[in-house]
Amino acid sequence: MKALLKHSAIYLLARGLPGVVNFLAIAVYTRLLSPDEYGRYALVIAGTGLANVLLFQWLALAVLRYLPGQEGSAHLLATIRSVYRWLMLATALAGLPAVLCTSSEWRWLLISALPLLWTQGWFEINLQILRAQLAPAAYGLVSGLKAIIAIAGGILLLQWYPVALAPVLGHIAGFLLSSATQSRALWRSVRAQVDLRLAKQIMQYGMPLSATLALSYLLNSSDRFLIAYFIDDHAAGIYAAGYDLTSQILMMLMLIVNTAAFPLILNDLEQRGIAPARQQLSHNIFLLMAVAAPFTAGMVLFAPEVARTVLGHRFQDTAISLMPWIALATLLNGLRSYHFDLAFQLGKHTVHQLWVMGVALLVNVILSLIWIPQKGVMGAAWSTLAAYLCALLASIVIGRRFFPVPTNWRGIARVGIAVLAMLLVWQVMPRGSTLPHQALLATVVLLVYSGVLVALTQFRYPSRSLFRFRGYDGGKTVRRV
Repeated sequence: MKALLKHSAIYLLARGLPGVVNFLAIAVYTRLLSPDEYGRYALVIAGTGLANVLLFQWLALAVLRYLPGQEGSAHLLATIRSVYRWLMLATALAGLPAVLCTSSEWRWLLISALPLLWTQGWFEINLQILRAQLAPAAYGLVSGLKAIIAIAGGILLLQWYPVALAPVLGHIAGFLLSSATQSRALWRSVRAQVDLRLAKQIMQYGMPLSATLALSYLLNSSDRFLIAYFIDDHAAGIYAAGYDLTSQILMMLMLIVNTAAFPLILNDLEQRGIAPARQQLSHNIFLLMAVAAPFTAGMVLFAPEVARTVLGHRFQDTAISLMPWIALATLLNGLRSYHFDLAFQLGKHTVHQLWVMGVALLVNVILSLIWIPQKGVMGAAWSTLAAYLCALLASIVIGRRFFPVPTNWRGIARVGIAVLAMLLVWQVMPRGSTLPHQALLATVVLLVYSGVLVALTQFRYPSRSLFRFRGYDGGKTVRRV
């Protein structure tokens, strides 16, 4: 558990700065953009992200998978770069004619989507090379630099041109300039050549994972497009602001735990067997819940205060209603993505994740088609919650066939008790409308949560370390996979 905490702390620094900057970007852009323009910006970012997952993400996944064991790394990178260039050319030939036929209101946004797609794909390939080379400092530097350049460029352009195109151009600058800091060193010795056999191999590996990620991305973003279709860009912008405000920080916290835990789980599985891997998984779900549960509760308790502090006034009222539902949905999504879905990866049956995401996406689309026309943006939030619940249940049921991922009910119960103590303190403490009073209240309830959780893990079993749980049988009852 100490190793997991140590690695989580390192990745907190590497991923924390971009997460904080992205969180600040929501506060800035909802003040400088109208809901209509913010809606267009959110739709461009979501659409480009989906295209990147479908077209370029498999290259980044292949780099992470094959580069550590590749003797001729320059040969692999040459193939990756050549395929990347082919995809750039294909998207330009397919995209530009379609873009030029669109209305003038969207034309420049869609034209900018092409360089945004290319720079994002190249940025993520470079990022995964650094990760494969075990260079966390460079990884954190590039990620942080991208986030800072993107928001700084967006704010600067918004001073003269307060439309959705400004922050999109900021993102392009962030991807391009941050990649340039490492591209020369990473690609200097790589010659322009391609190995078709190797290209086929990395495609066979990466495409199923890209398909799974694409379904997940569609599940995350399809509601924005449906809201824009059934209502308008204004409603899509208001929904996107409330959704992103709630989900970004929570998913970042859970992603940090996963980034630290997954290599440790793999190492235990490969070097020591199933039982130690399950023990590490038991720690994983406890730590996921320990960081996510208080944040989820906080978004429910302090939704009005958070929305009024962070968002522009035109976005606040709707966000206050959305945030509790989105917080709960994000918690379910994180538990599925970063714990129960590991059964497919550890059991080497990743293709079955497509069934999980396919079921969830189908539920989300059907309910959105019914509820959005009737309930507006709240219908989208309820559809998202129902879809993530279905995805979690499907992952648990299907995944257990391939690897026995533990649930650790004892650890979850302790987190639940700590959250209840936090809620009780929040209920009895006096209210106040000023920001310092709200900050004090949040600090007190967080300290109560932390204190109760530490007491529950230390006091009952003083002979055991902080995050070890009695009742775990060491994997003796685990069936072979």
